[in-house]
Amino acid sequence: MRYVYLRRLAGACLFTASLGATTIPLIIPIGSQGAGYFNLYIDSEGPGTNTCQSTTSGGPDNCTLSNTSAIASAGGTLLAYMDSAGMHVSADVATSGGGVAEGEAVSWYTDTITNNSTKTAQVDLSFTVDGILAVSNFDRSQLEIGVFQGANICLLSDYNSCGYLNTPIKDWLYNENSNSSLPISQTLLTPVFTIAPGNSYTFTVDLDALSTSYHGGVANADVQNTLSFTGFTATDGLGNAISASQFSSADGANYSSIDTTAAPEPAGFLLLGSGLTALGLWRRRSGVAVSVAKTNFTEINAQGATATTATTASGHERLNND
Repeated sequence: MRYVYLRRLAGACLFTASLGATTIPLIIPIGSQGAGYFNLYIDSEGPGTNTCQSTTSGGPDNCTLSNTSAIASAGGTLLAYMDSAGMHVSADVATSGGGVAEGEAVSWYTDTITNNSTKTAQVDLSFTVDGILAVSNFDRSQLEIGVFQGANICLLSDYNSCGYLNTPIKDWLYNENSNSSLPISQTLLTPVFTIAPGNSYTFTVDLDALSTSYHGGVANADVQNTLSFTGFTATDGLGNAISASQFSSADGANYSSIDTTAAPEPAGFLLLGSGLTALGLWRRRSGVAVSVAKTNFTEINAQGATATTATTASGHERLNND
């Protein structure tokens, strides 16, 4: 009974100490909201339209096609847009017989942050992604998240060839190519941006969903549940906090609304310390082991870390950095 009490006390203290953390995502300014890029190709050797593509950021945010012949069928639906909550993409395709379908949907956010303080700042942003990859009959779905320095220079009408020119400084890649699904729910950090006093830094976060079906199955890459910005951290060279209010956004974003730099209040530290002490006592006496769950994705950084392929017990393909 005493162990149960200590465990509950530790949990309550840790929860109380974290009450100051933000849970409301950054509101994307209206000028950046709207349609993204998409490109859908289907082929069943039957009559009808085989492609649809967005060509301007002010165009529609989705397309749906289907094509059927005597021996095959192919179809798909794409969605790509940004609203006040963040980025949304999905690429859903399906085939039967000898049909082929491939779809890509892309959304991105670009902003320039200016350091108005008197200190050189180390800045990073955190964001959450919530979606799922699902395939049948060994088709393939993929989700890629990239962080770039600079603005998105791609033309929407030629995004595929342009994408090779925009090498990300950090990249997360999720794959599913078995008869299964892969839920994706994670919080990720951008690389640290160093911004001198009075200087600016331009960044782009890119969300890309790609699905391919040519085995007579279904491939879905769905992030309609959003990629949202949830944290802004800035410190000087000694690790001291710099308030988000010291930074301005060319896009008009209010990073103070997701400022995660500020230290907890003294009362929060006291509760946190009490909780950790109680938790430590409980763990010492009970001998509980703590494990960390692994996720099925590849994290690629600008240094070009090598990767090895492994297979999880559930059959998902996983690439691990060495």
